Amino acid sequence: MFSAEKYKGNWLAVVALRGNALSQAKKQLIAREFGFSETCFLHDAAAPGMPRRLDIFTENEEIPFAGHPVG
Repeated sequence: MFSAEKYKGNWLAVVALRGNALSQAKKQLIAREFGFSETCFLHDAAAPGMPRRLDIFTENEEIPFAGHPVG
């Protein structure tokens, strides 16, 4: 939760994944179960020095990368 005031703001979940452990459909189900405004799935890097992939889901859909869920 990102807010200057305790218990204010939007809750979000961050799920660390090893490789491609979950399908996009399974990620959608997990996001729906959390029920937060966003659920971020952070994948391991494909190789050392490579960037990590981040998938962002709302309860209803996958959304493109945006700064607000990870800011």
